[in-house]
Amino acid sequence: MNRERLMTGLQSLFEAGGEAEALQVLEDCPEILSDEADIMLQQMASSATKNGDDSAEKIFSMMREFLHDLKSSILMESAQDGSELNQILRELSEPSKSGDMPRNILLCRRALELMPSENAQLRAALQVVLGNSLAQTPLGDRADNIEQSIEHYGLALKVRTEKAFPEKWAATQNNLANAYKSRIRGDRADNIEQSIEHYGLALKVRTEKAFPEKWAATQNNLANAYKSRIRGDRADNIEQSIEHYG
Repeated sequence: MNRERLMTGLQSLFEAGGEAEALQVLEDCPEILSDEADIMLQQMASSATKNGDDSAEKIFSMMREFLHDLKSSILMESAQDGSELNQILRELSEPSKSGDMPRNILLCRRALELMPSENAQLRAALQVVLGNSLAQTPLGDRADNIEQSIEHYGLALKVRTEKAFPEKWAATQNNLANAYKSRIRGDRADNIEQSIEHYGLALKVRTEKAFPEKWAATQNNLANAYKSRIRGDRADNIEQSIEHYG
C-alpha cells in the first residue's frame, strides 16, 4: 500500500456521509485497516516529529487512534461469541456510577473469558475498564482491589505501548499512577515514588500543546503526589508541587 492510496482512502473515510458510505470506502480500500497502514502512519508521525512539524504529527497520530478505534469496533461487532459478548460490551460502554462498579467487574471478567485472544486491543481496553472499576468499587477489600487494579493496568500496557498507542498508553499510565497513589500495601514512600514516575511518563505524551486539558489534569495529579511525597527534602517537594500546580 502506498502513501497516496492510504491518504486518499482516509480522506474518503473521514468525508463519508453515513455508515453505508463509510462501509463502502472500507470495502473499496480494506487495507486502510491493515497493520501495514498502521506502520505507515506511525512512520509519517515520527518523520513529522523529526522535522519539527507538530501539527502534522498530531494529525497522523489522531488518524492512527481513529483507525484503532474503528478496528476495535468492527472486531467487537464480529466477535465470535455472539450475543452475550456483544451485550456485555454494549453495557460496559454506557456511563457508569460508583454503584455500577461491582457489576462492571463481573462483566469485564466474563468478557475477557469470551474475548478471542487475537483481539488484543479490545482485551487491553477491557483490562483498563476492569482496573478502573476495581479502583472505584465500594465493595470488597480496598487493598486487594487496588492490587488487582495495578495488575490489570500492567496487562493493558503490554498492548498499549507508547510507540503503538501513545494516547491510550498515557491515559493508562495516569490511571496506574492514581492506583499507586491510593495503594495501601507496600511501602508508602515507594508507592508515592511510583506514582510520580507514572505521572511523569503520562506527561511525555500529554503535553500542554497537544492535550491541554489532560496535561493540566495530570499536572494537578503530579502536584498532589509531590505534596504527599515522603522522600527527598520537604521544602523541595513543596516547591515542585507549587510548580506543577502553576
